[in-house]
Amino acid sequence: MGMTLLEVLVTAALFGVFITLVGGLLSSAQKTYEWGSIQEEMETRGRRLIDALQKELVDARATNVTTSHTILTYKIPVDWDGDGDVVDAGKLVEYGYIDPAANTPKLNWSAALMFVQKRTLSEAALGIDINGDNDTTDTLAQGSIDKVVYNSLGVEVYRVSMDDDVILVNAVKDADVDGHLAGVQDPLFYRTDNTGAEQPLTGNIVMINVWHGRSGDPGNYYIRRNNQRIYLRNSQ
Repeated sequence: MGMTLLEVLVTAALFGVFITLVGGLLSSAQKTYEWGSIQEEMETRGRRLIDALQKELVDARATNVTTSHTILTYKIPVDWDGDGDVVDAGKLVEYGYIDPAANTPKLNWSAALMFVQKRTLSEAALGIDINGDNDTTDTLAQGSIDKVVYNSLGVEVYRVSMDDDVILVNAVKDADVDGHLAGVQDPLFYRTDNTGAEQPLTGNIVMINVWHGRSGDPGNYYIRRNNQRIYLRNSQ
């Protein structure tokens, strides 16, 4: 016995509802998978960068963090006089840096970790609330963290990017990157003492906040923070 026209219409309507539900579930699953993949990538790159920065700074004597919190200058103990240790005849630590070209220790050389802006991300232009603070009025800066080496005269002799084009900080000085706790700053480099008070010249702790960003499906931008508290063995 064949189906009536009414039964055909009902069956078609139910099938359409089923297809719509399945399509919605697949779309949701795809977005979940995409976010998981992006999150894993940003987490991996962030931890790799944090580990490299910690290795670079653990024995350092930080000399300054700029007021913009985007440049950290430092020196490390070096055996400048070649006597097998990193102290001079007066038992004072010999601070400097390694000449990357000759791989030899240099007294009074220094290095800096600095944020270098490559592009500006405008929420208004993109039509995306990147930092999730319920507006599209923020302007963010995207770029890299470079390690720069200076000789004893302060002349740059070497530069290398430690992580290129994935660092996300606010173009306005260390402003609120993630949109959480509106107005609470998220600085890239922050030097403190044991009480947590900012000490840009004398603090024995360096706080690092690294933000990675990726665009996802239309209308979405994902950011993830990796941070580390580094205790300096040789604070000034």
